[in-house]
Amino acid sequence: MIPLLTSVWTINHNAVGSTPCRRHEQGKVGQLMKSPRLKVTAAAVLSIVLIPTTFTQAQAAPAASQLTRASISSLATTAPNSGVHGDWTGEGTVDLMATRSDGTLWLYGGKGDGGIEPGVQVGYGWSSFTWQGSPGDINGDGRTDMYARRSDGTLWLYPGGGNGLLGRGKQVGSGWNTMTAIVTPGDYDLDGRPDLLARRADGTLHLYGSLVNGGLKYVRQIGTNWNIMRSIVGMGDLNGDKRGDLVAVHTGGWMYSYLATATGFTRGHQIGHAWTIKNLLTSPGDMDKDGRGDLIARSSDGTLWFYAGRADGHLTAGRQIGSGWKGMTRLF
Repeated sequence: MIPLLTSVWTINHNAVGSTPCRRHEQGKVGQLMKSPRLKVTAAAVLSIVLIPTTFTQAQAAPAASQLTRASISSLATTAPNSGVHGDWTGEGTVDLMATRSDGTLWLYGGKGDGGIEPGVQVGYGWSSFTWQGSPGDINGDGRTDMYARRSDGTLWLYPGGGNGLLGRGKQVGSGWNTMTAIVTPGDYDLDGRPDLLARRADGTLHLYGSLVNGGLKYVRQIGTNWNIMRSIVGMGDLNGDKRGDLVAVHTGGWMYSYLATATGFTRGHQIGHAWTIKNLLTSPGDMDKDGRGDLIARSSDGTLWFYAGRADGHLTAGRQIGSGWKGMTRLF
Protein backbone atom coordinates (compact mmCIF):
# COMPACT_ATOMS: atom_id res chain seq x y z
CA MET A 1 0.00 0.00 0.00
CA ILE A 2 1.11 3.58 -0.63
CA PRO A 3 1.67 5.39 2.71
CA LEU A 4 -0.48 8.29 3.82
CA LEU A 5 0.90 11.79 4.23
CA THR A 6 2.12 12.27 7.79
CA SER A 7 3.11 15.94 7.82
CA VAL A 8 2.28 19.22 6.09
CA TRP A 9 4.19 22.02 4.42
CA THR A 10 3.70 25.73 4.93
CA ILE A 11 3.78 27.72 1.70
CA ASN A 12 2.98 31.30 0.79
CA HIS A 13 1.22 31.22 -2.60
CA ASN A 14 2.47 34.74 -3.35
CA ALA A 15 6.05 34.21 -2.26
CA VAL A 16 7.34 32.48 -5.38
CA GLY A 17 11.06 32.98 -5.72
CA SER A 18 14.34 31.17 -6.18
CA THR A 19 14.71 29.51 -2.80
CA PRO A 20 14.63 25.72 -3.30
CA CYS A 21 12.40 23.36 -1.29
CA ARG A 22 14.63 20.40 -0.63
CA ARG A 23 12.61 18.39 1.87
CA HIS A 24 11.00 15.17 0.65
CA GLU A 25 7.84 13.64 2.12
CA GLN A 26 5.84 10.62 1.09
CA GLY A 27 2.17 11.32 0.47
CA LYS A 28 -1.01 9.54 -0.47
CA VAL A 29 0.21 8.77 -3.95
CA GLY A 30 3.09 11.14 -4.33
CA GLN A 31 6.51 12.26 -3.27
CA LEU A 32 7.39 15.91 -2.87
CA MET A 33 9.71 17.12 -5.57
CA LYS A 34 12.65 19.49 -5.18
CA SER A 35 11.50 22.82 -6.57
CA PRO A 36 13.70 25.78 -7.59
CA ARG A 37 10.83 28.25 -7.35
CA LEU A 38 9.17 28.06 -3.94
CA LYS A 39 9.80 29.82 -0.66
CA VAL A 40 8.60 28.25 2.54
CA THR A 41 6.82 30.72 4.82
CA ALA A 42 4.18 30.65 7.54
CA ALA A 43 1.38 32.07 5.44
CA ALA A 44 -0.79 29.06 4.71
CA VAL A 45 -0.87 25.41 5.66
CA LEU A 46 -1.26 23.08 2.71
CA SER A 47 -1.60 19.31 2.54
CA ILE A 48 1.04 18.71 -0.13
CA VAL A 49 3.18 20.61 -2.64
CA LEU A 50 4.10 19.11 -5.99
CA ILE A 51 6.09 21.27 -8.41
CA PRO A 52 8.28 19.62 -11.06
CA THR A 53 11.77 20.70 -12.06
CA THR A 54 11.30 19.47 -15.64
CA PHE A 55 8.43 19.34 -18.09
CA THR A 56 7.62 16.95 -20.91
CA GLN A 57 5.77 19.35 -23.19
CA ALA A 58 7.31 21.00 -26.19
CA GLN A 59 7.17 24.39 -24.47
CA ALA A 60 9.83 25.38 -21.99
CA ALA A 61 9.25 25.26 -18.26
CA PRO A 62 7.10 28.29 -17.35
CA ALA A 63 8.19 31.25 -15.30
CA ALA A 64 6.98 31.38 -11.70
CA SER A 65 4.12 33.70 -12.59
CA GLN A 66 2.83 31.15 -15.09
CA LEU A 67 2.47 28.32 -12.58
CA THR A 68 -1.22 28.94 -12.14
CA ARG A 69 -3.19 25.93 -13.44
CA ALA A 70 -1.72 22.47 -12.94
CA SER A 71 0.67 23.48 -10.15
CA ILE A 72 -1.19 26.09 -8.14
CA SER A 73 -4.45 24.15 -8.44
CA SER A 74 -2.74 21.27 -6.64
CA LEU A 75 -1.90 23.64 -3.77
CA ALA A 76 -5.53 24.41 -2.99
CA THR A 77 -6.46 24.23 0.69
CA THR A 78 -9.97 23.12 -0.27
CA ALA A 79 -11.04 20.33 -2.60
CA PRO A 80 -13.74 21.60 -4.98
CA ASN A 81 -16.08 19.20 -6.74
CA SER A 82 -17.07 20.46 -10.17
CA GLY A 83 -18.82 17.22 -11.16
CA VAL A 84 -17.07 17.33 -14.56
CA HIS A 85 -15.77 13.95 -15.74
CA GLY A 86 -12.00 14.19 -16.10
CA ASP A 87 -11.61 17.33 -13.96
CA TRP A 88 -8.95 16.37 -11.43
CA THR A 89 -8.44 19.85 -9.97
CA GLY A 90 -12.05 20.93 -9.41
CA GLU A 91 -12.15 24.09 -11.51
CA GLY A 92 -14.46 22.70 -14.20
CA THR A 93 -11.95 21.94 -16.98
CA VAL A 94 -10.99 18.43 -18.09
CA ASP A 95 -7.36 17.55 -17.34
CA LEU A 96 -4.98 14.83 -18.51
CA MET A 97 -3.22 12.27 -16.32
CA ALA A 98 -0.14 10.34 -17.49
CA THR A 99 2.07 7.62 -16.04
CA ARG A 100 5.75 7.53 -16.97
CA SER A 101 7.85 4.43 -17.47
CA ASP A 102 9.49 5.05 -14.08
CA GLY A 103 6.11 4.74 -12.35
CA THR A 104 5.61 8.42 -11.59
CA LEU A 105 2.15 9.93 -12.10
CA TRP A 106 1.76 13.36 -13.70
CA LEU A 107 -1.13 15.80 -13.95
CA TYR A 108 -1.51 18.16 -16.93
CA GLY A 109 -4.14 20.83 -16.36
CA GLY A 110 -6.57 21.35 -19.21
CA LYS A 111 -6.88 24.75 -20.86
CA GLY A 112 -10.48 24.25 -21.98
CA ASP A 113 -9.60 24.33 -25.68
CA GLY A 114 -8.02 20.89 -26.02
CA GLY A 115 -4.58 22.05 -24.94
CA ILE A 116 -2.79 21.27 -21.70
CA GLU A 117 -0.56 23.06 -19.21
CA PRO A 118 2.92 21.87 -18.19
CA GLY A 119 2.86 18.83 -15.94
CA VAL A 120 3.05 18.41 -12.19
CA GLN A 121 4.11 15.16 -10.54
CA VAL A 122 1.33 13.91 -8.28
CA GLY A 123 2.39 10.34 -7.57
CA TYR A 124 4.96 7.57 -7.76
CA GLY A 125 5.10 3.78 -7.48
CA TRP A 126 2.62 3.09 -10.30
CA SER A 127 4.89 0.75 -12.29
CA SER A 128 3.26 -2.28 -10.62
CA PHE A 129 -0.03 -1.42 -12.33
CA THR A 130 -0.94 -2.57 -15.83
CA TRP A 131 -3.95 -0.31 -16.44
CA GLN A 132 -5.33 2.98 -15.11
CA GLY A 133 -8.49 4.79 -16.14
CA SER A 134 -11.15 7.18 -14.97
CA PRO A 135 -14.81 6.25 -15.43
CA GLY A 136 -15.90 9.46 -13.68
CA ASP A 137 -17.30 10.02 -10.19
CA ILE A 138 -17.68 6.63 -8.50
CA ASN A 139 -18.28 7.49 -4.85
CA GLY A 140 -20.81 10.30 -5.41
CA ASP A 141 -18.78 13.26 -4.12
CA GLY A 142 -18.68 15.04 -7.48
CA ARG A 143 -14.96 14.42 -8.02
CA THR A 144 -13.28 12.31 -10.69
CA ASP A 145 -12.00 8.95 -9.40
CA MET A 146 -9.62 6.33 -10.77
CA TYR A 147 -9.70 2.56 -11.22
CA ALA A 148 -6.36 0.78 -11.57
CA ARG A 149 -5.38 -2.85 -12.20
CA ARG A 150 -2.30 -4.31 -10.59
CA SER A 151 -0.12 -6.95 -12.24
CA ASP A 152 -1.67 -9.61 -9.99
CA GLY A 153 -5.09 -8.91 -11.53
CA THR A 154 -6.58 -7.08 -8.55
CA LEU A 155 -8.65 -3.97 -9.31
CA TRP A 156 -8.38 -0.90 -7.07
CA LEU A 157 -10.37 2.29 -6.62
CA TYR A 158 -8.53 5.53 -5.85
CA PRO A 159 -10.88 8.43 -5.01
CA GLY A 160 -10.03 11.81 -6.48
CA GLY A 161 -9.43 14.59 -3.97
CA GLY A 162 -10.51 17.44 -6.25
CA ASN A 163 -7.07 19.03 -5.86
CA GLY A 164 -5.10 16.87 -8.29
CA LEU A 165 -4.32 14.19 -5.70
CA LEU A 166 -5.72 10.73 -5.01
CA GLY A 167 -6.89 9.16 -1.76
CA ARG A 168 -6.01 5.78 -0.30
CA GLY A 169 -6.67 2.89 -2.67
CA LYS A 170 -9.25 0.19 -1.94
CA GLN A 171 -9.35 -3.21 -3.62
CA VAL A 172 -12.68 -3.69 -5.40
CA GLY A 173 -12.04 -6.74 -7.56
CA SER A 174 -9.74 -9.59 -8.56
CA GLY A 175 -9.14 -11.74 -11.62
CA TRP A 176 -8.98 -8.76 -13.97
CA ASN A 177 -5.70 -9.92 -15.52
CA THR A 178 -7.82 -12.14 -17.79
CA MET A 179 -9.14 -8.99 -19.49
CA THR A 180 -7.25 -7.91 -22.61
CA ALA A 181 -8.78 -4.41 -22.60
CA ILE A 182 -10.64 -2.28 -20.07
CA VAL A 183 -12.66 0.70 -21.31
CA THR A 184 -14.31 3.65 -19.52
CA PRO A 185 -17.24 4.77 -21.71
CA GLY A 186 -19.05 6.84 -19.07
CA ASP A 187 -22.68 5.97 -18.35
CA TYR A 188 -23.48 3.34 -20.98
CA ASP A 189 -26.84 2.09 -19.68
CA LEU A 190 -28.33 5.41 -18.45
CA ASP A 191 -28.61 4.33 -14.81
CA GLY A 192 -26.82 7.47 -13.65
CA ARG A 193 -23.64 5.58 -12.74
CA PRO A 194 -20.30 5.26 -14.59
CA ASP A 195 -19.68 1.88 -16.21
CA LEU A 196 -16.74 -0.24 -17.30
CA LEU A 197 -16.42 -2.37 -20.42
CA ALA A 198 -13.98 -5.27 -20.45
CA ARG A 199 -12.79 -7.43 -23.33
CA ARG A 200 -11.97 -11.07 -22.60
CA ALA A 201 -9.39 -13.17 -24.44
CA ASP A 202 -12.09 -14.69 -26.65
CA GLY A 203 -12.98 -11.23 -27.98
CA THR A 204 -16.27 -10.86 -26.14
CA LEU A 205 -17.10 -7.47 -24.65
CA HIS A 206 -18.78 -7.27 -21.25
CA LEU A 207 -20.55 -4.53 -19.28
CA TYR A 208 -19.87 -3.87 -15.59
CA GLY A 209 -21.81 -1.30 -13.57
CA SER A 210 -20.20 0.65 -10.75
CA LEU A 211 -21.47 0.78 -7.16
CA VAL A 212 -21.23 3.72 -4.75
CA ASN A 213 -18.80 1.74 -2.56
CA GLY A 214 -16.46 1.39 -5.54
CA GLY A 215 -17.33 -2.20 -6.33
CA LEU A 216 -18.51 -3.47 -9.70
CA LYS A 217 -21.45 -5.63 -10.69
CA TYR A 218 -21.48 -7.78 -13.80
CA VAL A 219 -24.36 -6.83 -16.10
CA ARG A 220 -24.11 -8.76 -19.35
CA GLN A 221 -22.19 -9.46 -22.55
CA ILE A 222 -22.70 -6.74 -25.15
CA GLY A 223 -20.42 -7.71 -28.04
CA THR A 224 -18.27 -10.28 -29.83
CA ASN A 225 -15.20 -10.27 -32.11
CA TRP A 226 -13.59 -7.28 -30.40
CA ASN A 227 -10.19 -9.00 -30.38
CA ILE A 228 -9.56 -7.61 -33.88
CA MET A 229 -9.16 -4.17 -32.28
CA ARG A 230 -5.74 -3.02 -31.12
CA SER A 231 -7.25 -0.10 -29.16
CA ILE A 232 -10.72 0.58 -27.74
CA VAL A 233 -11.46 4.01 -26.27
CA GLY A 234 -14.51 5.11 -24.28
CA MET A 235 -15.43 8.54 -25.63
CA GLY A 236 -18.37 9.47 -23.43
CA ASP A 237 -21.47 10.71 -25.25
CA LEU A 238 -20.81 11.75 -28.85
CA ASN A 239 -24.30 11.94 -30.38
CA GLY A 240 -26.30 13.56 -27.59
CA ASP A 241 -28.26 10.53 -26.33
CA LYS A 242 -26.33 10.52 -23.02
CA ARG A 243 -24.97 6.98 -23.57
CA GLY A 244 -21.24 6.32 -23.58
CA ASP A 245 -19.89 5.75 -27.11
CA LEU A 246 -16.64 4.19 -28.39
CA VAL A 247 -13.95 4.58 -31.00
CA ALA A 248 -11.71 1.63 -31.82
CA VAL A 249 -8.62 1.04 -33.96
CA HIS A 250 -8.47 -2.18 -36.00
CA THR A 251 -5.23 -4.15 -36.15
CA GLY A 252 -4.97 -2.93 -39.75
CA GLY A 253 -4.97 0.71 -38.63
CA TRP A 254 -8.55 1.66 -39.55
CA MET A 255 -10.48 3.63 -36.95
CA TYR A 256 -14.20 3.04 -36.33
CA SER A 257 -16.80 4.75 -34.19
CA TYR A 258 -19.47 2.80 -32.34
CA LEU A 259 -22.52 4.59 -30.95
CA ALA A 260 -24.14 2.99 -27.90
CA THR A 261 -27.65 1.56 -28.03
CA ALA A 262 -29.84 -0.09 -25.37
CA THR A 263 -28.56 -3.53 -26.38
CA GLY A 264 -25.01 -2.92 -27.59
CA PHE A 265 -23.47 -0.66 -30.22
CA THR A 266 -24.29 0.38 -33.75
CA ARG A 267 -22.38 -1.20 -36.60
CA GLY A 268 -18.89 0.28 -36.75
CA HIS A 269 -18.48 3.30 -39.01
CA GLN A 270 -15.01 3.91 -40.39
CA ILE A 271 -13.79 7.39 -39.49
CA GLY A 272 -10.05 7.13 -40.17
CA HIS A 273 -7.10 5.09 -41.38
CA ALA A 274 -3.33 4.74 -40.78
CA TRP A 275 -3.79 4.88 -36.99
CA THR A 276 -1.03 2.33 -36.41
CA ILE A 277 1.38 5.25 -35.95
CA LYS A 278 -0.63 6.27 -32.87
CA ASN A 279 0.42 3.90 -30.10
CA LEU A 280 -1.36 5.39 -27.08
CA LEU A 281 -4.98 6.64 -27.13
CA THR A 282 -7.32 8.00 -24.48
CA SER A 283 -10.36 10.19 -23.99
CA PRO A 284 -10.03 12.18 -20.74
CA GLY A 285 -13.45 13.76 -21.35
CA ASP A 286 -14.78 16.89 -23.03
CA MET A 287 -11.53 18.85 -23.22
CA ASP A 288 -12.81 21.72 -25.40
CA LYS A 289 -16.16 22.18 -23.61
CA ASP A 290 -18.38 21.59 -26.65
CA GLY A 291 -20.43 18.87 -24.99
CA ARG A 292 -18.75 15.89 -26.68
CA GLY A 293 -15.91 13.60 -25.69
CA ASP A 294 -12.50 14.21 -27.27
CA LEU A 295 -9.50 12.03 -28.11
CA ILE A 296 -5.84 12.37 -27.14
CA ALA A 297 -3.30 10.32 -29.11
CA ARG A 298 0.46 9.86 -28.93
CA SER A 299 2.38 9.20 -32.14
CA SER A 300 5.34 6.87 -32.39
CA ASP A 301 7.64 9.92 -32.55
CA GLY A 302 6.44 11.09 -29.11
CA THR A 303 4.22 13.94 -30.29
CA LEU A 304 0.84 14.38 -28.60
CA TRP A 305 -2.31 15.19 -30.58
CA PHE A 306 -5.82 16.43 -29.79
CA TYR A 307 -8.88 15.34 -31.80
CA ALA A 308 -12.25 16.89 -31.02
CA GLY A 309 -15.25 14.56 -31.05
CA ARG A 310 -18.15 15.31 -33.40
CA ALA A 311 -21.85 14.51 -33.03
CA ASP A 312 -21.79 12.05 -35.96
CA GLY A 313 -19.10 9.94 -34.29
CA HIS A 314 -16.27 11.39 -36.37
CA LEU A 315 -13.24 13.31 -35.15
CA THR A 316 -11.93 16.66 -36.29
CA ALA A 317 -8.46 16.96 -37.81
CA GLY A 318 -5.71 16.49 -35.26
CA ARG A 319 -3.89 19.37 -33.57
CA GLN A 320 -0.48 18.82 -31.99
CA ILE A 321 -0.43 19.82 -28.32
CA GLY A 322 2.90 18.42 -27.15
CA SER A 323 6.10 16.52 -27.86
CA GLY A 324 8.54 14.38 -25.91
CA TRP A 325 5.86 11.95 -24.70
CA LYS A 326 7.69 8.71 -25.56
CA GLY A 327 8.37 8.06 -21.88
CA MET A 328 4.68 7.79 -21.04
CA THR A 329 3.14 4.33 -20.67
CA ARG A 330 -0.48 5.30 -19.90
CA LEU A 331 -2.75 8.29 -20.52
CA PHE A 332 -6.17 8.89 -18.97
